[in-house]
Amino acid sequence: MEADVRTATTGGLGSIGALAICGLAAGPLFLSSSIIQGLSRDGFDLAHQPVSFLSLGQLGWMERSTFIAAGALVVTFAIGILRARGQGGHRLEALFLLLTGLGVIIAGLFPPDAGFGYPVGTPDGRPETITYHSHMHGLGFTLSFVSFVLACIVNIRFAARNHAWRRVTYTSVSALAALALALTPGTSGIAIRNLLAAVILWAWITQRAYISLDPSRPRAAAD
Repeated sequence: MEADVRTATTGGLGSIGALAICGLAAGPLFLSSSIIQGLSRDGFDLAHQPVSFLSLGQLGWMERSTFIAAGALVVTFAIGILRARGQGGHRLEALFLLLTGLGVIIAGLFPPDAGFGYPVGTPDGRPETITYHSHMHGLGFTLSFVSFVLACIVNIRFAARNHAWRRVTYTSVSALAALALALTPGTSGIAIRNLLAAVILWAWITQRAYISLDPSRPRAAAD
């Protein structure tokens, strides 16, 4: 399963290559936008407040748009995988990647409640009251990371069948680390944990899309 999304289908933006490029762009878009905002936004501290809280305040639309755009790019990439291979493990992997992107979109559509000292003047720590918006944000967050892990499991299965052991190791470590960081209970170090989990998730999706675009890689027998 080293390469499964090819550029030779229909032309234009509907081509598999264009859809795979969407997967390649999603991670850099999300991480660069979130980190730049986190470093430049008054009263925001990347080491203390999760990047989701950039969705709040007068400029919150920027981070909400970042979530929605990055999630839509992942959904588009998942469609590319489906078009390249419409059966077996690829269908499952595409489904889980689609759900990953959908979870990111949901998290963007429903920002969390104010907390952790942001926006400025908000009491530190978790929000005292939880609205349905915050519950939906948490649902999207959880859906994205759990679906990401499931996509990794499918990917690991086919990589192992083709003896791609470096890929098995990288994907396994990525899945376990992202899930542990993202879903660890408690607020201690939550901002750093969530940011590291996001980096791991987006890095894996980026390299997955890169492999899909590399025509020099042979098709695996299990594809």
